Amino acid sequence: MVDKTEKYLRRLLYICIILLSCISIEVKSNLIPNASFEMDTNGVPNGWHFWVRQGYESDVCFDIDNRYNTDGNKSLKITNAGNGDCACALNEEYDVSYKEKFIYHFRVAMKCKKVEGRAIARVVSINSKGKRDWNFVNLVSFGNHNFRYLEQIFLIPSNVIKIRIDLILNGKGSVWFDDVSLIKDEIKDVRQIQIGSNTFIETDRFNESRNNAVFTKEEIKRGFVIFYRENIDKIFPYSIPTRSEITASIYAFATLGEYKPIAFAIYALKDLADVRVSCSDLKSSKGVISKDAFDVKTVKCWAQRTSWNSYTYSIIPELLEKRNKVQIPKGKSQQFWLTIRVPKCAVAGGYISIIDITTRNTKPRQIKLFLKVLPFSLITPPKVWGLYADNKRWLKMTNSGIEEEVQKIKEHGINALLLSFPIRNIHVSENTVKINFSEFQRYIDIYQKLKFKGPIVLSLQGIDQTIKNVTKNKERKFNILFKKTIRAFVEEGEKEKWPEIIFHVIDEPSFHLEKRKKVVRYLKLIKEVGGKTFTTTDAAFAQQSLDPWLDFRCYNLNYVAKSKEQNKLRRKEIRDSGDIFWWYGSGCYTDQENAHANRYLVGFLFWKIGAEGQWSWTFQRPKGDPYNDFDGEEFKEAKDACITYPSQSNATLIPTMQWEAIREGINDAKYIYTLTTMVNRIENKRKKNLYQYRLKKIMEDIPWLPPEYPSYRELEELRKKVVDEILAIKEYLH
Repeated sequence: MVDKTEKYLRRLLYICIILLSCISIEVKSNLIPNASFEMDTNGVPNGWHFWVRQGYESDVCFDIDNRYNTDGNKSLKITNAGNGDCACALNEEYDVSYKEKFIYHFRVAMKCKKVEGRAIARVVSINSKGKRDWNFVNLVSFGNHNFRYLEQIFLIPSNVIKIRIDLILNGKGSVWFDDVSLIKDEIKDVRQIQIGSNTFIETDRFNESRNNAVFTKEEIKRGFVIFYRENIDKIFPYSIPTRSEITASIYAFATLGEYKPIAFAIYALKDLADVRVSCSDLKSSKGVISKDAFDVKTVKCWAQRTSWNSYTYSIIPELLEKRNKVQIPKGKSQQFWLTIRVPKCAVAGGYISIIDITTRNTKPRQIKLFLKVLPFSLITPPKVWGLYADNKRWLKMTNSGIEEEVQKIKEHGINALLLSFPIRNIHVSENTVKINFSEFQRYIDIYQKLKFKGPIVLSLQGIDQTIKNVTKNKERKFNILFKKTIRAFVEEGEKEKWPEIIFHVIDEPSFHLEKRKKVVRYLKLIKEVGGKTFTTTDAAFAQQSLDPWLDFRCYNLNYVAKSKEQNKLRRKEIRDSGDIFWWYGSGCYTDQENAHANRYLVGFLFWKIGAEGQWSWTFQRPKGDPYNDFDGEEFKEAKDACITYPSQSNATLIPTMQWEAIREGINDAKYIYTLTTMVNRIENKRKKNLYQYRLKKIMEDIPWLPPEYPSYRELEELRKKVVDEILAIKEYLH
């Protein structure tokens, strides 16, 4: 029996050897030593070292953890009780050289517990001049979650000679890192573009492989199909419609006075020349809405960096361009964006418009738009929706040009602006401060003419350096001149009857020791002369150090929106302090160049957070050519920062999906406020309790800040729930 078993096992072994010899297996080695922290010396993982920002050493604990892991038996745990940065960094900096044929895969497993700031695994690049790019590759997580793998692929730019790996905890909480890997591989079937000496590779391509619609003979003969996708920011040039997406009609709803975006796309079954889209009047049995209420634009997809200094890019739908006609190659999709402004005086009811699609080489095609105009107007809540206006651009613009831009800003629901005062107009001498207010006054005049209701946050960043150039290291002299400067603004505002002015002198001071010292000192000086104060900050620093001197706490979203418990604590802290609760984090940050991120942030999430105001960053701040996202290498953050873009003539602006998403989000908040107002009007206690319960359930359906934003379709479904409740209450009340 033993002989037979041995003979059988030998035969099986021979078969395995033969099979393995026929298979080419290439195991690529991990460049990271001790990647799972299995080996350590006195608690420090071999090959790594610990680092803590000066002044925060007592807040941080590093630990080799035997309880939680994904690979092997151990992981690295970092706990931070304060607000500074702390990191575990590789001892070794890897020599790398630019090689077109190689790509790097960076991956790490992270587990987070009550991380209020950010847990980051990053690749730091070092160029031939020794300059470090701290944001070369960033994998970011936060909040509470079990081990989750994050990964990114990247290329080595031609000027980079070394890279290093850092594992960071920024702010309070605990994070576990495990299974860190950096693998070099050959580039195979990767889409890439060459900009100057740098190569960029495409990532995050939306999967259209499931879409294999069989087109009818009639559709093929016509030369194109029209389709509608519920997630309107997921239509790309390579998109292929499913059978269920192909349509001859589109449905939408809007309130009286509302701007409503509608999008559809054309998929070309042959080359289409000179494609035009036009709309007829919207007609109902009770009235007509003129076709002039339509604004028809085409959606431009283009290559954009995936993060501030990445060498990866995605093709994204972003620009909304006014074009008379477009060409659509065979096998490609082109999206069209229609914005309807429903007149406040329109009659509620169902309307129909005929959308005409014509081309030079096919027969015309029509689809129907069914618009339901709801029998109510939205009520605007007493909230602040602020925008970093980037008004330095205005110096080259006429008053009429500035007014046109600010009017469009207001039409999008923005009611407050952050304006920078030109520091060159502040002249400081040994004993005096002279300020030329004329340039700033014309901005104030436009602001007031257009009847903005919110305050102006006045940025004086850089004024401290102007004063230091005169006072050198004389602290008492600096304090006198600083206060004179602020007092001059306070007095000018009172004399000229400016709107409420709030002073901003230091941006995001929390994680820089010198900035922390400065902001406490500067805010105190501002308060001493009667000024109101603002800064962008984290919660703990504001609570511990700024509370006596800070009037408007503008927290990063990560400190107020990750969970019910976190939000409840923040709101109590601010309420007890008597300060005003604002937050920032919407606009044109990475992952926000779409139609759903800003809509969620400035609308439903803003309402759930319970803040009095929020700020979107930033209107137009390109790095070099605004139409080239890859030319900003000399800047700290190379990627353009633009909610909208300047036109080629600079005469007007080019809107974007993220800009329209801000208006949609503000409207979502108005829908919620309208429902809340109507619930409060119900006098019957039983009915009121019923609708309060339904409103509460809708609020519970709004997620706290997740790793991925809710989709456009999910946000539209939330709005429909709100509408259903409003209509039900209207019916009950009448």
